[in-house]
Formats: sequence, C-alpha cells, structure tokens
Amino acid sequence: MPRLISQLPRYRKHASGQAFVYLDGRNIYLGPYRSLRSREAYDRVISEWTANGRRLPASNETSTTIVEICAAYLRHAKLYYPQLQHRVIKAIQVVTKLYGRTSANDFSPLSLKACRQSMVGDGGSRNYVNRISGQIKYMFKWAASEELISHEVPAKLATVEGLRAGRTEAPETDPISPVADEDVNKTLGHLPLIVQAMVRLQRLTGIRPDELCSMRPMDIDRTRDVINSDTKSSTRNPCRSIHRGAS
Repeated sequence: MPRLISQLPRYRKHASGQAFVYLDGRNIYLGPYRSLRSREAYDRVISEWTANGRRLPASNETSTTIVEICAAYLRHAKLYYPQLQHRVIKAIQVVTKLYGRTSANDFSPLSLKACRQSMVGDGGSRNYVNRISGQIKYMFKWAASEELISHEVPAKLATVEGLRAGRTEAPETDPISPVADEDVNKTLGHLPLIVQAMVRLQRLTGIRPDELCSMRPMDIDRTRDVINSDTKSSTRNPCRSIHRGAS
C-alpha cells in the first residue's frame, strides 16, 4: 500500500514535558506541552515545512530556549535529586537572569564564564561558585541526553575549568574547625544513651558519621578495655556501650 504523504507529522509530548514534532530526522521543540505558544509554534513550523516541499528551511532556527530547559530540568531534579533542589534552583536563577530567553544551543563556554563572574560579583566564594557552575554544566548535559539540545553544548561547557585557589577574586571560605571538647561534653548529657556511646566512639576513633551509623557490634573488637576519653579514669570500653545501650 503506498504511503500517505498528505498526513502531517504529529504534535507530540516529550518525556521532559515539552511539546515537539519530528521533522527531517530530528525533534523540533515547541514549548510546554498543550500550551498556546507550543500550538502556535507547531502551526508555524509545519507551515514552513510544507511550503518548503516537506523539508525544513535551511534558515530554520527553532530550538528550545534556556527557560524551557531549566523548567524541564527542575521537574526532573524534584523527582531524582530532592536533596539538591537548593543548588539546582540557584543554578537556574543564575542562568535565566542572563540568558533566559536565548536558545539553549547558543549557550557557550563564554556564557558559562559570564554566569560564573556574576556569582563572583555577588560575593560568592570560590567553592560555592564552582559548585553552582558544575550544576549548570550537569543541567545542559542532562538536556542533551534528553535530546532537547545538541550534544555539542555540554561538550563545549566541559572545557571550562573551575576557579583555582589564588587565581580568582572570589573569596575563600573559612576552614571548618573541630567542635570544642567542652561543647561536646555539655551536649552528651542531652543525648540518648546509644547516641552518647556513638559520640564517644567517634571521638576515640575518628570514624566518619556514615561509617559509625552502619557499624554493627560484631564489627568492633571488644576484647580489651580502653580509657574513656571523657573521664580519663574510667576503664569501661565505650564500644560495649553501643552493644548494651548504655553511656
């Protein structure tokens, strides 16, 4: 049966929430699905495609804007990275402030550096600026994986190195110092017995919090007594405290 060439390509919904139409071997993104703007963009693209002999005009510049990329990525991040929402929102604010309505395919390494300089001008520390810049890079990488933009965009952004210590006007953050022993001792009396024992064990061993929380009694050598660092006189093994639930 001959193919019906009179049928127009369908107005479709992408997994990112964007409307698109598949023409000449690529997706043309139109805006939020079922929005008036996306319907108008569909009619315009199809009219140009039909008038050009069912081919995209060479001058066709239809592409997803940065605002649309950010909206789609925010929906994705809320589902998969809820703990990073603050960082994602900040990255989106920085990008849309300077380049919101421009084509996402036009976002270049110089654009990323401009966003970075904007954060430095607002007083952002070097580590903070590098974290947000990395989040911006990842957002465009995700957009490329969803075929919302060209894969060349994240590849170019990856060439931008982070700010280096001593080579930027961005301030350094103060080093994180350990909590004073007297503050820990004051806090111990307000903690449940099990948590008290965990704190004492961490002070003695320097173990990381996640390792401490996943530790089992069988993982601890409890065959010898050790000096309790809080009293300097007790010979009771604090590791036994975790097993028994005592301080």
